[in-house]
Amino acid sequence: MRILLQRSRKIACGLAAAALLVPAANAWAQPACEWLNSASAATLLGGLPEVKTLSANDEDTMCSFTHQQGSSRAELRLTITPAAHAARDAATRTRDCMGSSMPLRGIGNDASRCDLRQTHGLHVEQITSRVRDRTFTLQWMQTTRPSSPAARALQSEQFERLARMIAGNLF
Repeated sequence: MRILLQRSRKIACGLAAAALLVPAANAWAQPACEWLNSASAATLLGGLPEVKTLSANDEDTMCSFTHQQGSSRAELRLTITPAAHAARDAATRTRDCMGSSMPLRGIGNDASRCDLRQTHGLHVEQITSRVRDRTFTLQWMQTTRPSSPAARALQSEQFERLARMIAGNLF
């Protein structure tokens, strides 16, 4: 009887310890974005971001990566949709661009980049492209921009590198 009681205590202690670890594991888990991870987004955002993934249905997905440091806020927003109406969607994707959009090479098909109208004090840049049967839009929003041209050029290069990575992951 005594041995059975000791075994029961050991099992109960083990279950209690496991129950305490489950919430901690869930706190560390982050929503998955199939095409871009938080470490890659952090290279552009300047720190480890908060990640949110939303799926409207089986085909449409939006991933948001947000990093806030003091009053400075930066966000990457990736939207993936089916490219069933790619020609019509291309006009829609670039309608909010200020001025003309700049075509890009090596980032899927029909890739373009542009600056969007500022909203709520955010500077917004956008890259859109189509890969196979999907269209993606990558928006980069930030409250402050670096003052040096070299730093802006580096960030611009990192933004396009992320778009190439997404295009490769969609392929």
